[in-house]
Amino acid sequence: MSRHSLNRNTRAYFSASERAEAGYGTKRQRVGADGFKGFGCCTLCLEKARNPVTCLEGHLFCKECLAENLGKQKEVNGRRLKELKALQAAEAVWMVVEG
Repeated sequence: MSRHSLNRNTRAYFSASERAEAGYGTKRQRVGADGFKGFGCCTLCLEKARNPVTCLEGHLFCKECLAENLGKQKEVNGRRLKELKALQAAEAVWMVVEG
């Protein structure tokens, strides 16, 4: 078996040599200062928090951003609930037809 065949495999994860060859996990590329949230900034809009509120875990939000985000989440959850109920109703009809 040649030396190079030891460095290749069919596993779902990288071997040490493949990881080194690909540059995976190296510190060649650093995160810039713009990639960090500043102190006192909203977690959602990343700007200085206006009317700041915090959650129990300590995340800081603008009151407006939080209200907008929670409203959108509620809307999406309502839509998903309607889809689930429609799917359950269709499944119940299918079970009656089959049974």
